[in-house]
Amino acid sequence: IKEFFITRGVPGEAILIETRSINTLENILNASEMLHSVKSIIAVSKPFHMRRVLATFTKHNAQLKVFCCPPALVYEDLDNNERKYYLERMVGEISKLNEYAKKGDLVSQEMPSDITYLISTDSDSKAA
Repeated sequence: IKEFFITRGVPGEAILIETRSINTLENILNASEMLHSVKSIIAVSKPFHMRRVLATFTKHNAQLKVFCCPPALVYEDLDNNERKYYLERMVGEISKLNEYAKKGDLVSQEMPSDITYLISTDSDSKAA
């Protein structure tokens, strides 16, 4: 990913990549140690994950301006297995947003009532 930005004119020394973490919260906390004098960043992650990245950064680095930059994804270009993977991850992210907000790990996110209804219905059917 570093090469992608360098080829587009971003100086290599301006690109910081955090590699020690094993989850989003650790990634944000570890990255924060590298961002002492930084006012804005470009966060790169999968499209379904960007909302959680932004909510976590906002909770732990409210003064930092975060620009989200997920890699381009054209759903129609994905095969059936990739589509299933992305759909499952998108649904899972909604549950994680709610769960991690309750733990205080990220800024609470408003969800449309039809989305929260579908997620609760899906959870209820799995429990039965």
